[in-house]
Amino acid sequence: MAQQNLLTIDKQELEVIVEKNKGDAFRAVVEQVEAQLLSMTLVQTRGNQTLTAEVLGLNRGTLRKKLKNHGMLN
Repeated sequence: MAQQNLLTIDKQELEVIVEKNKGDAFRAVVEQVEAQLLSMTLVQTRGNQTLTAEVLGLNRGTLRKKLKNHGMLN
């Protein structure tokens, strides 16, 4: 069976996110998971943004915007 890399948020972390973002918790959780996915994919592609965008099914401009929004753009 192939090993799967899953992005997870444990219950305690989720409770903190919900408490800090009352009324906007869904967006906050999605942003956190998105940041983890971007980071994980950048590591797997050794920082190659073009390849990262391809793997994630994004155009490079969208990827760069997301990286900037998450403070990940060099």
